Amino acid sequence: MTNTATIGWIASELEGVTELLQAAYTRMNAVNARARLLYPRA
Repeated sequence: MTNTATIGWIASELEGVTELLQAAYTRMNAVNARARLLYPRA
């Protein structure tokens, strides 16, 4: 694998990981908002 191909592969993998983290963050915020509705702080 050439350096250019290696860097391209790493960038592609990082993009995939970033997308997964963004989806998890969005989902976590939705769950948190729902929990606050169901169990408001006193």
